[in-house]
Amino acid sequence: MCGIVGMITHQPFSNKELLRALKRLEYRGYDSVGYATMEGTLRKSVGEINAFLESVPEQATMAAISHTRWATHGGVTNENAHPHASCGNGFFLVHNGIIENHESLRENLESHTFQSETDSEVIAHFIEQKVIEGKSIKEAIEDFMSVAKGTYAILLLPAGERVLYAAKKDSPLVLGILPEGFMVSSDIYAFSDRSQKAVFFEDYEMALITAQEVQFFKNGIPVE
Repeated sequence: MCGIVGMITHQPFSNKELLRALKRLEYRGYDSVGYATMEGTLRKSVGEINAFLESVPEQATMAAISHTRWATHGGVTNENAHPHASCGNGFFLVHNGIIENHESLRENLESHTFQSETDSEVIAHFIEQKVIEGKSIKEAIEDFMSVAKGTYAILLLPAGERVLYAAKKDSPLVLGILPEGFMVSSDIYAFSDRSQKAVFFEDYEMALITAQEVQFFKNGIPVE
């Protein structure tokens, strides 16, 4: 099982604050850890969260995603750790689940450079390709959801933008409502010490999350 934690706020928070929330999901098991910020920082490593926390320099941000990985596709390496980046580092993505048709999806992405052996990186490049073809990130994620076979909880963070995109099918994902913004996680325990206000994603739902509001969609249609 993997752990996902993303955070977006209207005031700066520390990357180490994000990782401490991720640490609360250690019980799920993992072999590597990583995070990315809206400023374009991407750090990941094989090993324990405690050692990772001590090794990374403190950084303030207002939107970031993080992940603990339990290897399924590909070995335990820094390259296979999450987050994964699009070719131009235009966005970062974390994924929990298994994409059963990742090989067939990958066949249509020959122009993209893959850095890992994971099924998860295929999602990043699939979305990137759709954006290259002129679609919005929201539309690209919806296209992925329409063809993906398997399970997924996804968080996507565009570099340079204070916005998160989230989507889910057969893998848990929950939105935490904080005084300073929002947290998205695979488990409510990541933020249960900070807030008891939560919204659980339903299958085939995606969300566009800013520091001020959340818009849910299902099959491209806004959900009230």
